[in-house]
Amino acid sequence: MVLCAWYYVHGIMCMVLCAWYYVHGISTQLRCMMCSIIVSISTISARALCNLKSACSLARCLRRHGQQDEACDLPPALNFKALLSTCQPLAVLAVVMGYAYLADRTSVFAKAPKTFSWTSFSAPLLLFCAVGVATIAPVNEAGTILNRKQTQETRGWMQLVLLVYHYTGASKVLALYFLARLIVALYVFLSAFGHFTYSLRRGQSSWSRITQVLLRLNLFTVLLCIIMDLPYLNYYFVPLISAVYLLVVATSALPPAAWSTSSNPTRAQLVKILCLTAVLCWYRLTPDHLNWILSMTPVRRLFLDEKGTLHEWTFRFGLDILAIPCGMLTALALERGPRLTVSHRRGFLLTLTCATLLVAYSVGMGLLCSSKPYCNLIHTFASPVTLTTFMMMRNAWQPLREHYSRFFDKVGKYSLELFIAQYHMLLADNTHTLLVVVPNSPALNVTAVTVIFLFIAYVVAECTELLLVQWLYHTKRKTVDTRTSPVQHQHSVTLPSAGGHVESRDSKH
Repeated sequence: MVLCAWYYVHGIMCMVLCAWYYVHGISTQLRCMMCSIIVSISTISARALCNLKSACSLARCLRRHGQQDEACDLPPALNFKALLSTCQPLAVLAVVMGYAYLADRTSVFAKAPKTFSWTSFSAPLLLFCAVGVATIAPVNEAGTILNRKQTQETRGWMQLVLLVYHYTGASKVLALYFLARLIVALYVFLSAFGHFTYSLRRGQSSWSRITQVLLRLNLFTVLLCIIMDLPYLNYYFVPLISAVYLLVVATSALPPAAWSTSSNPTRAQLVKILCLTAVLCWYRLTPDHLNWILSMTPVRRLFLDEKGTLHEWTFRFGLDILAIPCGMLTALALERGPRLTVSHRRGFLLTLTCATLLVAYSVGMGLLCSSKPYCNLIHTFASPVTLTTFMMMRNAWQPLREHYSRFFDKVGKYSLELFIAQYHMLLADNTHTLLVVVPNSPALNVTAVTVIFLFIAYVVAECTELLLVQWLYHTKRKTVDTRTSPVQHQHSVTLPSAGGHVESRDSKH
């Protein structure tokens, strides 16, 4: 008990120190040395605090029995193996942070300017398409619209397109810039869809669930913010997806809640989503009012850019703001709406029609958009139609709906880490230049940098998952995958994914 209390006090002191030097500033070298130590001690402290009650029960049990036996189990916080299993992924993350700092903030590795060409942009995408087509497999959840394999596959190919887009500097081409905007909007759509589907199926989102999702999304980003001395908004994708999740949770919890069994739950949820849409449109057109309220809150520092303004947040959040209610409406329609049956022939024609409309819309926007601000405004209000058309194209025809690419699905599993890690381990100088590991050999350098980058993204994802298990899961849980047979129960630990779907892993505790 004394040990737990000491860990608790020490952990609070370390977290206060961490917040102090992040707010007031301290040398980057000292920050690099302190970050791993502070997080490690705070982690042990958190585990000790969570198991303080178990420690007290152990003490009473030892006094009663006189020695430790089967009736007196050692709590995980006081178990050396448990502490070692927690510190090991933290040590790996510390090594990753050190590599990121050396690669991006020192002259150990050279930097090269970006050069765009249609060959360098299209060649890797054609290679990815070939691998994706070669790894097509049937989906176990046959017949389910927007099943987990399909949404994760979509995240996979989108992430690969964004990586090539950033690496080749394709933002200079207006048509490709518009394509990137559609991809980010689609990711926001899938996140809102996944989180709202969880609320409709699994019920109330507890504080534990909210903590799990936010930790899963933000742990890697927060560590990089501390090490690199960058604002949180520099990694705009993570604040955007975190805000999407909190908006979905808040809308779901408003009475009548999404899990309510009232007489007309579907109509009530529809009214709430429409009200949210009206508020978001108002924010998109006149952001100054809500920004003034946001600037008065204690968390305003999270939304400030490098110039100390809210301009970057207004731009990033406003671009894809209507993809949030679009994803929620799609989830509501699939979960509570009537079931529609489309014949094989009509499904094929509908898929072909949607694909034609998407190509025509993309070509038209590429030809008609004269400037990025004008293109962004059209994109904001046209994206819900575009996203709905894409989802109809992907799911209307049964053979297309019941197959997925295992390659893109695997990439989609680590899409969050890939997006964040590219800032310092694929690119450099705040994404303005390219990282050079092997000088004077562009092909070999691309291969080496890509292999290291992919390996680090995989390692960070696995370490984050291990930390979530160590911090937040102490017992086995029974979960039911409602997308499969309702009678299949298994002991498993339910891990939140970046997109909101529930991912079940067999428990090994």
